[in-house]
Amino acid sequence: MEFGDLTFTFDVYKTSSYSTAYTNDEFPVEVTLNDYMYFEYSVESTADLVVFALTVKATPEASFYSSPHYSLVENGCPSDTTLEHDYDGSRNYQRLEFRAFRFFNNYDSYYIHLELLACHVNSLNSRCNQGCLRGSSGRKRREVEEEMSTSDSYVIKRGPLLIKEKPKESADTGKQSAAVIGGAAAAGGLALVAIIALAVLFVKYRIARLLLNRNKIGDLYATQDEQMSRENAYIQEDDMIENTDEM
Repeated sequence: MEFGDLTFTFDVYKTSSYSTAYTNDEFPVEVTLNDYMYFEYSVESTADLVVFALTVKATPEASFYSSPHYSLVENGCPSDTTLEHDYDGSRNYQRLEFRAFRFFNNYDSYYIHLELLACHVNSLNSRCNQGCLRGSSGRKRREVEEEMSTSDSYVIKRGPLLIKEKPKESADTGKQSAAVIGGAAAAGGLALVAIIALAVLFVKYRIARLLLNRNKIGDLYATQDEQMSRENAYIQEDDMIENTDEM
């Protein structure tokens, strides 16, 4: 089978909409630690092809074979827990995304490398169609068939990606927040004290009125020949108020 002239591309996008890619002049690209990064790779040819990432890895140096390295995809299998890669075996481009990380030993930047394969879309025996293979036994068993429908691997990279820490909240901002919270608490405390004081005054007022009304009712009953004993009288508060108004 013929593949024609192959052109592999690899781009880093600014957002998950994949509408705007970083240009060469914008590298190194700054990425915040733990934020998602968005990548798209593709193959262009006169033939009807699909593209497949056999390897995806990061290295602090520009060389594919440099160390240390961090693997995100090995032999077509994801090896990073944050990796999202919806592989579609019928199209000539694929997308993947993962959270930004950083290397130990104070490596602040790295390159992302891809090892790509191109395969004919309708070939059932192509490496692209096999997908993830743990180990190399599957590759050996189908080696002859794959050679007919799978291109040679092609290595491509993008970078460097400069990883930065998330900005920390300043001490002044914390103090301002504390001051606002403290002021609100103080205001709430004063309001509560005022409410309690009003409640105490109201209770004292009602008790004084109650005693006054009882004295007036007792004086009234003292002038009547058929008054009942004060100890047996149950006087409701409403009655006390009505009697007071009549006096």
